[in-house]
Amino acid sequence: LLLCIGCQKGGTSWLSTYLRDMPEARLGIRKEMHVFDVHYLAESRSWHLDRIAHQGRQLAKLGDTPANARRREQILERIEGYKLAQGLTGDLSRYVDYFRGIADAAPPVEVVSDLTPDYSLLRAPHWAEIRPLLEDLRLTGVIVGATPGTSMAMMKDMSTKEIYRARVGSVFGRIRVTAIRQGEVTLAV
Repeated sequence: LLLCIGCQKGGTSWLSTYLRDMPEARLGIRKEMHVFDVHYLAESRSWHLDRIAHQGRQLAKLGDTPANARRREQILERIEGYKLAQGLTGDLSRYVDYFRGIADAAPPVEVVSDLTPDYSLLRAPHWAEIRPLLEDLRLTGVIVGATPGTSMAMMKDMSTKEIYRARVGSVFGRIRVTAIRQGEVTLAV
């Protein structure tokens, strides 16, 4: 499981698009599942329910016309995604089972991901509870510096505790970092 922890506008949409194009990777039903923050943080408890209500209001405004059929379908898919993610927040083993099911589906994949920047709000005691559930957890983060050349992408292998810091030009296996900018990290294979 690849969990992306960072900041808003830190490159999660780019990473999501990149992973969607990789045959060896699958995302969950939502790019940002918001399971751990909703589970642990009181201020996040209504995250899914607020979005379900908002999407319901959008659906009501649309009306039931043939011209709106595709838009209605998209809204209903979003609502189902929020409901599924909300259902995973009470028992974190269900979250693990959900992603294991995605990874093991035919054909099996090497990477499944949850790209939720709000996980950066979690504290060490939360991660201490989460870590035993996810023996193959990999964490990533992106830090964009205020001055040119100071930006860095970080990845920590939680099983070995090794931290990899990447700057433009860094090479990891067959992947080279070519640019780090606000909202994106560019990699070349």
